Amino acid sequence: MRAPALPEPDLLAAAHLCTELGCICETREAEPLLQGAARILDAVGLIVWVWDPQRTELRPVLAHGYPEQVLAQLPRVRRDADNATAAAFRSAQTCTVNGNHLASGAVVVPLMTPVGCVGALAVELPHGGEQRESVRALATIFAAQLAMLVGSARLAQAVNA
Repeated sequence: MRAPALPEPDLLAAAHLCTELGCICETREAEPLLQGAARILDAVGLIVWVWDPQRTELRPVLAHGYPEQVLAQLPRVRRDADNATAAAFRSAQTCTVNGNHLASGAVVVPLMTPVGCVGALAVELPHGGEQRESVRALATIFAAQLAMLVGSARLAQAVNA
């Protein structure tokens, strides 16, 4: 017996979300919009990891779907770590972690800017969502929008330093 097909993500809602992401000026303003991204992707949660060049590690700067106490305990991710977040950052390629009936899967998309990779968007997905091309494509589009926001914030910090 085949599992029922999951509905395709809402492209119009994704377009509206990208428009909203394009209208914000500060990274922290994106946090409420992550809820919409999670809904569109049918994600358990999302974490935006940003590279900290002084500490040489990725740190979570935005998240949705996880309790504060869980986020507070997340370890920083070093470039050479053996996980999908570090691998996506190092390779500048999307990485997937296959889930099963007991555990969620994940898609991790690099945040690419003209100066290179500045972080990664990690999306936790139930029900094999990480295998769906439409979900991976939309995660990539959301990551592109977030990369421009993160990249702009980093540029502003450098100019004002």
